[in-house]
Amino acid sequence: MDLNVLGIGLPELLFFAVLLLLLFGPNDLARIARDMGRFIARVTRSPNFQTIQQASQELRNLPQRIVQEAQLEDIRRETQELKSAVAGSLTPPPPKPASPPANASPADSPFRAWTQELPAESAPQPATSDPKPQTDADRS
Repeated sequence: MDLNVLGIGLPELLFFAVLLLLLFGPNDLARIARDMGRFIARVTRSPNFQTIQQASQELRNLPQRIVQEAQLEDIRRETQELKSAVAGSLTPPPPKPASPPANASPADSPFRAWTQELPAESAPQPATSDPKPQTDADRS
């Protein structure tokens, strides 16, 4: 079992206790220990020490808090997307735009010629592989 605290082991701690006992004596050592205990209690109960403790705790928890807030932001964004998707599926589709009138001129719609089918008489004839025209005798 290793009793090292802040790099001070059991032999160093015993040496320090004997040194204090020799320097101050048993009566003064008890009084000094009592005064030190009262001082530490006053410091830990002071509002400044409490503020320092709270700040220290907040700094220790800051990385976890940032991660939680980031995840909450992702969740909020996803819920907004789901709400908009649900709202979009519940609303009726927008009306189709009205088609242009049949007697409208090509100037009314510049792409109208592209969207209409070609008339039957202007459809191109398939090309034949024979370059000379057919005669009545060839057709029979």
